[in-house]
Amino acid sequence: MHILRIPGAVFFTLLLLSCSKGGPLTPLESFNAIRTAVEHSDSNAVLKNLSSASIAKIDSLNGMIKQMRPDQIRALSKLYNCEPEKLGNMKRADYVSLYFFVKHGGTDLGAVFREKVITMDIDGSIAVIRTQSGIELGFFREGPYWKLDISDL
Repeated sequence: MHILRIPGAVFFTLLLLSCSKGGPLTPLESFNAIRTAVEHSDSNAVLKNLSSASIAKIDSLNGMIKQMRPDQIRALSKLYNCEPEKLGNMKRADYVSLYFFVKHGGTDLGAVFREKVITMDIDGSIAVIRTQSGIELGFFREGPYWKLDISDL
């Protein structure tokens, strides 16, 4: 009787672990999670799928904006089509909105996630996903989860 309880307990534990999802376990799952977030204009969901280096870049950008002169902030606000006052008080999710949902330079990063994935190359903890327009996106595995890296954009 004791032998039957151990496999049952193991099965129950595995079932609980499989039901709780902590993050994307493949680069393609991460891409698709961001795609869904883009479809719903959900900056916080995109943020959850960004690498720690990407978040560090956002924080660095925030620090630079806070040190800008008013004329620089006005010029930047025109580029991103937002109020100058808003630039000085942005949170991480607001920066994600600028990257993914505001068109500047002819496109927005979110548009890439509406494309089909053509190839995915994985080398250890680094992956590159190529979309139908030829855009290459880098993903890093952080712990067991894959995250998009926009730190070099």
